[in-house]
Amino acid sequence: RFLNSGRRLERAIGMTTLVAEAVSVTPSEDAILEPLLEVADSSMTYRRRHFARPSLPFVLDLLLADPSNARSLAFQVDALASHMQQLPHDPQAPSPTREERIVSEIAEALAQADLDVLSIRDGAPPYAALRRLLVALQDQLETLSNTITHYYFAHGEQRVS
Repeated sequence: RFLNSGRRLERAIGMTTLVAEAVSVTPSEDAILEPLLEVADSSMTYRRRHFARPSLPFVLDLLLADPSNARSLAFQVDALASHMQQLPHDPQAPSPTREERIVSEIAEALAQADLDVLSIRDGAPPYAALRRLLVALQDQLETLSNTITHYYFAHGEQRVS
């Protein structure tokens, strides 16, 4: 369970980083979207669903919000939510646990994101709102990783100062 959770965290963080970096470069969308789909291993899926050249709203939907795409951020978050519910918990710990709350917040932020609005190329830097969302999601994913480490892998006594 921990190995799979770690894999899901790495894939989720990798996807947020990949998309954020892809939209931060200056070439046209046409020059970026095909390689982005290739690196995200989702070109075939995109072509099966959309019989047109890639467009940013559809690419974002596939890579970020589509829970049926095994490479998407939403798929990773759903898997993490399932794993967090199955981890052993202290019976006296509050429910939901901190890690369950973090995953829930990530899923909610992703579900509430309006990808059509976020895919509008705004001023400089381009796609600033999208990049802010991706950075915030990445921060929450890293917080989740640190929380899991703290509760399940840090066995040393904490020093009192």
